[in-house]
Amino acid sequence: EEGKPSKKKKKLLVSALNSDEYAGALSTKPGRNSNTTLYYVDYKRLFNNGDGLLADDRNELLGKHQTANAESEQLSSTIKHNINEAARLNSEPTNADASVKLEEEVEYRDE
Repeated sequence: EEGKPSKKKKKLLVSALNSDEYAGALSTKPGRNSNTTLYYVDYKRLFNNGDGLLADDRNELLGKHQTANAESEQLSSTIKHNINEAARLNSEPTNADASVKLEEEVEYRDE
């Protein structure tokens, strides 16, 4: 009987399935094709009976989310300010341009 698991292996497999807290939480009912397969979820097996996060965890998550959003907006504002400042500074003459212009003015006065 090759290819069949032994009784000992079957017992180990069954005990492993029973020890999983989510075992049996999802069941399927096959349809005529893959698009008509139905999936059923036993929400009582999920964390907090499928009611989502606990109130303290949810509030902590929302607080961190709001903090991250505020930080993101502040960083976006800083980036916009830096881009505007860089554009303004790029439009001003550089030291090399000022030196050339000064030399031209000095030569013009000497003539």
